[in-house]
Amino acid sequence: MKKFNLFLITFITVSLLSSCAPLEEFLEAYPITDDLTEVETKVETKVEEKDNTASEDEKTSEEDDIISVAEDEVKPEEDSSYTNLGFDFEELGVKPYSYSSGSFELSDNLKEAIVEMFASTKNWKNSDAWKSEWEESFIDGFILNSWYSPDYIASKSVVTKEEAEYIQFSLTGERIYFNSDEEFFFKTSDSSSPFNYTYMESYYITEAQDSYWMEAVFVTQYKYINDDGELDIKEKSEKAAVILKENPYSCFDGYSIDKIFIKDSKSDDNEEELFKLLGLIVDEGGLTNQNGLIDYLIAYNLGENISTKTITDKDGSEYTLIVKIPTEKLESFYKEVLGVEKTFEPGELSDDEVGVYCDDDGYCYGINTKGYRNYMVIDSIDKQEDRTIVRVMAMNEELGEEIYTFEFLVYPAKNEFGYSMNE
Repeated sequence: MKKFNLFLITFITVSLLSSCAPLEEFLEAYPITDDLTEVETKVETKVEEKDNTASEDEKTSEEDDIISVAEDEVKPEEDSSYTNLGFDFEELGVKPYSYSSGSFELSDNLKEAIVEMFASTKNWKNSDAWKSEWEESFIDGFILNSWYSPDYIASKSVVTKEEAEYIQFSLTGERIYFNSDEEFFFKTSDSSSPFNYTYMESYYITEAQDSYWMEAVFVTQYKYINDDGELDIKEKSEKAAVILKENPYSCFDGYSIDKIFIKDSKSDDNEEELFKLLGLIVDEGGLTNQNGLIDYLIAYNLGENISTKTITDKDGSEYTLIVKIPTEKLESFYKEVLGVEKTFEPGELSDDEVGVYCDDDGYCYGINTKGYRNYMVIDSIDKQEDRTIVRVMAMNEELGEEIYTFEFLVYPAKNEFGYSMNE
């Protein structure tokens, strides 16, 4: 009985120390009693009664066992990978995070950090924290942001250099020293940020061996002046993968962001969607490599999704049709944008793995039995009077890493698409 009571005291103490929540929140979550002093008194009384029947050696042995167990539960600070970081965690008011044995739960604090990181970086990996431009980007997004601040500094009017470095470490898992004097500090009253608004529309999370993988849909609202000179709003929806790793000293509820990379995006900006399609075509060899894949890319990006429909070719092979586009529009895109005369005849199957099947109903249908997937990110668009320079980033979807970037030119044109690849 004594061992149980001492363990109860130790458990309550350890739980309080390892939690970031104040005492009131702890008692609400674990309502043992309204009077914590009364519990301690009762436990001590029972211990004394037990002591009357135990020898001094037995008492010492039992107490040593209990202390040993408690110390094992709260010793992550002894891990040299954290103690050698140069942070005074006690002065920073930081205790190691205690992970529950249950399923992962996304807290509002971590969720908001992910959204802000996505809004600031789009595609990011933790090694990017070592790039020269990261410090300024981080300060703008996480320290001096008038729309958002981490819970750790939500009530602070001044943020010290060490506190800012600690938040950066919490966010990325990388220990970076900022290029400023030790006495330097940030005044949150100096905060400013753009008017774009991003939120997480939906997400689901799966557990990996040493991390958590999140698939999330982010929606960004942009304010702009339309052709009538009025303030208007447009939205862009993007699907991204987020990889989270445990970091017991992170103020973002025990996790750091390892990677973020866009998997797919859909914008109501027709120009951007067109440039993304042209980027895919250029990346696949452009007009020098006309094949069924180019047909499929055009159909997939300019057509519309359809309910499952199948066809059987002359050899008896069955294909699932997943998207359709008017044959006239497909041919027009080749002619007006790519500068190629190409016709699609009814009954024609452009490729037996990835391509289009054209029917006599006036539509061509996209076919993809190969499982081809590729995606690119528009990095920048430099619009000039007589031409537009489009810069595209090609990504490795599985690793979430940049493979290469390239640029191409498009020219304004009086056609239904607005641009042409030919001057």
